[in-house]
Amino acid sequence: MKVLDTRGKIADSAAGSEPVCVCGFFDPLLAAHVRMLAEQRVPGKPLVVRIVDPPDPLLPLADRARVVAALSMVDRVDPGAGAAGPVADAHLREEFLLRVRRRTRE
Repeated sequence: MKVLDTRGKIADSAAGSEPVCVCGFFDPLLAAHVRMLAEQRVPGKPLVVRIVDPPDPLLPLADRARVVAALSMVDRVDPGAGAAGPVADAHLREEFLLRVRRRTRE
């Protein structure tokens, strides 16, 4: 099995043309995230994803950065300490956690 080397996509900044930036937790990465990122893609502009920690993260930041970097529509990943704007996926994480809690109570 060939492993995708994502190290070249994980950096502190993006070079080149003005990027499209998305900031989120991606904790965990869901199909809704993939759809959201595909919708953010603009031809000719790099898609840069800043990954920040939610309160009480489920997965380590470095692991989430590697998974998001493996998506073909993502050009760069910036694993950051804090949000540089609104967190685009907070509602996705909360909905996911609510579903998991409901199922574990059943």
